Amino acid sequence: MIEIAEEQMFNNIVIMVPTHKDNSSFQIYYWDESDREKCKPTKSYPKFFNCRFGNITAFDIHEENVTSMPCVLKVKAIAWPPFVIFPRHLQKTLQNKPVDKILLNGIEIELMNVISKYLRIKVEYYVSYKEDWGTSYFNGSSTNTMNDLMTKKVDIAIGSFSVSNPRVALFRMSQSYAEEHMLICVPNRISIGLSVNILPATRKARIFFSLLLIFELFYVAFFVSLVASFLSSPKKAQDIKTLFDIFSRGMGIYSSPDNLRYFDRKERLWFEKQILKNWVDCHNVTRCLEDVYANHEKAICMDENYKTTYYITVKSGRINFTLSETEINIESDWNDYEEDSSDARRN
Repeated sequence: MIEIAEEQMFNNIVIMVPTHKDNSSFQIYYWDESDREKCKPTKSYPKFFNCRFGNITAFDIHEENVTSMPCVLKVKAIAWPPFVIFPRHLQKTLQNKPVDKILLNGIEIELMNVISKYLRIKVEYYVSYKEDWGTSYFNGSSTNTMNDLMTKKVDIAIGSFSVSNPRVALFRMSQSYAEEHMLICVPNRISIGLSVNILPATRKARIFFSLLLIFELFYVAFFVSLVASFLSSPKKAQDIKTLFDIFSRGMGIYSSPDNLRYFDRKERLWFEKQILKNWVDCHNVTRCLEDVYANHEKAICMDENYKTTYYITVKSGRINFTLSETEINIESDWNDYEEDSSDARRN
């Protein structure tokens, strides 16, 4: 160990060894390069030393216990259910201060809690309700949360981040990112497939059917069963099934401006040209989804990573229908970045 320190040209070293009873209590060992003397077989040497060519280089041990807080991991969490869930009524209390982890929930929060508990690392969560994932550029510049990672204001960022070409330097992956899809969703009001109650819901209809049952039980029973069977059978036909249906209606397609890079090539396919023709920039996914709910002439195109049950389904049970097609595939191989950007990567 001392030889390695000398090779690395470390003149002063402090080793903090945690005690077996308390991981927050450390024993301090101080390294002093000038502490050299002749090796003697009768001398009681410290625990850490090196005897080379008759000279001893040793640690000057100070057996004092120092209690210190464990390392603190700063985590930027973007509220994006089900990955990061934070009570909306506490949104106004966010002022760039750590948030009590008891108030947080979600898939990535639970994963962080498990890892921090296993490694015994204290985690500070900084929550953002803004959709400020940020963007990284090949020239090294970045914005929002990506800039927080680059400037080391935070150590980790969570909240359903998707990997793009410029962002790959900030992501550590066990294998190359193989494939991503762009999904297109349309509002539910132009879709068919909603079931109805088996029996009539209004009082007048019930009275009417009751009179018919009394007047002619057998005939009416047959008629009611026929009507109930017809009404309760949901129609599986979907008004919009393909991209062509969207194009023929002239529907605007919301999507993030960052996604334009997937269509930036000289020879575009026919449907890619049509998407760009109907393109509408979306700077806030939540607002765009709400507009799709309310507007029959809008659809939305988003990364598969950003599609969640929470945002596709809102209160009152409105559901967006997502096309089964995944013609817009994003295939990238970033193995070339593995060696050059190892120092710049952060989780």
